[in-house]
Amino acid sequence: MIALHEKLVLDENALSLLRLIGSFMVFASIIMVVYSFAQLFSGIEALSNYPRCIKAAYTYYKPGNNDIITELRISRCKEYLYANTGIYPEEGTYKISLKQKLIVAIKHLFGILFWAAIFFVGTFLYNVKRFPVFAVEKKKKEEVKKR
Repeated sequence: MIALHEKLVLDENALSLLRLIGSFMVFASIIMVVYSFAQLFSGIEALSNYPRCIKAAYTYYKPGNNDIITELRISRCKEYLYANTGIYPEEGTYKISLKQKLIVAIKHLFGILFWAAIFFVGTFLYNVKRFPVFAVEKKKKEEVKKR
């Protein structure tokens, strides 16, 4: 275990490798945070469009007619909801429970927080030279030539 007063010694190659990994982590996490936000808004939009889709499916329903067309439209609404959110309403009911709505929101919020944490780890790795815990060891040209 490293004592608080000791420093970790890194050579310049290891430092540049850490900075490269950190920069990739920062870049990837920014892209994934934007992607997670897009998925969150897509899921919320699908949840808000689902009741309208069900209502539109019942507009052409007539009790005397065969309701196969209505059922096909309702199944299309359910498939749309499943494709955008990953949830499927219970059979026999067309309503979405609060638990299902929370699952959609929490799943995407957790993804946003996860990628935000990766962003901060990448920022730490990119700025590792600035922290006093690490010391950079500069190799002399003679040592490099010997290898």
